[in-house]
Amino acid sequence: MIAGMKKLTLAAPQSDMERLVRELVWLESVEILPSAGENEELPPGLQSVDNAAQAAANERDLQRLAAASETLAPYGSGKKGKYFPEALTRSEFEALDGDIEKALALTARVEDLIKERAALRAKITKAENDVMSLAPFLLYEAPISLDATRKTVLFKGTFPRALTKETIYSKLDESGLDYALEFYGTNAEFVYVCAAALKSDADAFAKALAEAGFSRILFKDMDGTAKEATDRLKAEIAQSKKALADSEGLLRELAASKNLLDKAQDALSARAARETVRGNLAQTNSTCLLSGWVPDVYRDKVEKVLDGFDCCYTFEEPKEDEKVPVKLINKKLVTPFEAVLGMYSYPDYRGIDPTFIMSIFYFVIFGLIMQDVLYGLMLLVGGRVLLKALHAKPGSSMYKLIEMFSICGISTMVCGVLFGGYFGDLPSAFATHMLGITDFPELAVAFNPVTNPIPYLAISLGLGAVHLITGMLIKAYMLVKDGHALDAVFDIGLWLVLFAGIGLLFLAPAVGKWVAIVGVIGLVLTQGRAEKNIIMKSLKGVLSLYDIVSYLSDLLSYSRIMALGLSGAIIAQVVNLIGTLGGPTVVGFIVLVLAMVLGHTLNLALNLLGAFVHTARLQYIEFFGKFYIDGGEPFKPAAVKTKYTEIIKEAK
Repeated sequence: MIAGMKKLTLAAPQSDMERLVRELVWLESVEILPSAGENEELPPGLQSVDNAAQAAANERDLQRLAAASETLAPYGSGKKGKYFPEALTRSEFEALDGDIEKALALTARVEDLIKERAALRAKITKAENDVMSLAPFLLYEAPISLDATRKTVLFKGTFPRALTKETIYSKLDESGLDYALEFYGTNAEFVYVCAAALKSDADAFAKALAEAGFSRILFKDMDGTAKEATDRLKAEIAQSKKALADSEGLLRELAASKNLLDKAQDALSARAARETVRGNLAQTNSTCLLSGWVPDVYRDKVEKVLDGFDCCYTFEEPKEDEKVPVKLINKKLVTPFEAVLGMYSYPDYRGIDPTFIMSIFYFVIFGLIMQDVLYGLMLLVGGRVLLKALHAKPGSSMYKLIEMFSICGISTMVCGVLFGGYFGDLPSAFATHMLGITDFPELAVAFNPVTNPIPYLAISLGLGAVHLITGMLIKAYMLVKDGHALDAVFDIGLWLVLFAGIGLLFLAPAVGKWVAIVGVIGLVLTQGRAEKNIIMKSLKGVLSLYDIVSYLSDLLSYSRIMALGLSGAIIAQVVNLIGTLGGPTVVGFIVLVLAMVLGHTLNLALNLLGAFVHTARLQYIEFFGKFYIDGGEPFKPAAVKTKYTEIIKEAK
């Protein structure tokens, strides 16, 4: 159900603001509203708390801490992390505030090391590239950076490997200039040369070289010969690599303190949450003011905390035009199905929470699609194991989703028993092909959906009819609740009469015919009631009967339950067939195990995806389309949100 919500308005002394904000955040029961709405100004005498700079600094520091922690993660043991939180009491957690500065200092050291390592890698890369460029000129005895003498200019560089020496000489001879050319080596792509010409011919010779396909290499800032420069660069590379290794060792040492960074992130997140609350306050010189939403179920504990302060507060009912956040309250077995609702849209505060009814249909439809005992067992057990392994927090979206799949494992097992699904037909396939039992007794089942799909289709469509009618009845209830009882009778009741008549045609045709006629006449006479013109009233009434096509289309959507269920069952049988092809041999048993593990794991994943998506689709489109009013925003209280620590109650 949707929890009732009250608007809290509070005034407290400035001296209590910090302590009050801290307690409200720990309460996790109040959604704080901004002191002024968009494009609104505060009344005279009031001003907003200007903490934008501090909030931005917190966000910046959080990003730095996270980046430093991520950098150190590969160097540590990896035992602590997001899914393995450390249990702390509130007082122990609040003491972490004193570690934030230490963590930021550690972060600065990590950042300096990262910058240093980046500079070293860039230096090594450049030096290695320089060594490669010098390699062809190791026999060049003059200083490698020398580009000219008193009377000549020197060009060191490459020609394409495709050019022969003769071709190069021929192209350069066409210039008619005096020159000298020395070849120093080749590789798969280039021919390396040094060319010399008179300074007076420098520009003309450079043009001739370019036309011949020459690319110049400049060896700037390199002292000595190519060999001397190469030796010096190799020494620099070795030195830089040693420095890189040393920094690697320092990072390993710092990784021992990664836990400090992680816990500091949580402490800083709590500080940021408090700053967010402060940023939404209004204040005078002596008082601070806040407003927010409090669910009725939390009112008592909020009042208990506020009564410990010298403050004034009121709780008011929401105004008709106010946008009120939505807090859903459901039983333990129903709560996980809120994950499905959250992926669609929350209901409007003044609407209806469909989670309970939806959970029943979701549970049944999911089981009908999966319909395998062993698949269901894997979901049931696997879900519990996964929740424990991930340390998922109760109430989180991930926790709800995994818990929902685990619960749906039960309906999957029940339907598996009814339809005889045990990894498909594994018992009979194993007995026949691996044990040689040709007269393996058939399992006691309601029916086999693969060999007898008609009852399966009937159940799918029958369930669909119940699902759709339930949605219509909820709509009727909402109309009556809002004071529109006649609309409920005309717009919902008469359609139900028509559907009842159509259904009775198959059981008691004489009765069903007249019931259907009553429904048709009623719809024709009432569906145009909003029109003033008598002709339009009649026309709209007649045309309303066309909506039966839409209802029929909605009903046929439920045939996909059978289609998805059959596809999963048939794939399982194919996997079993492949797995038993080897017969009762050592190789055959190995093939069987591989087929079971790989094939059924894949089929489970495909079935799980299909069941999840299609069951959700039936809720969103067919069911919700009959009554649901969405657009609600989930209740988001100010709260301490942690990744690496878990807050536990202190012993009294």
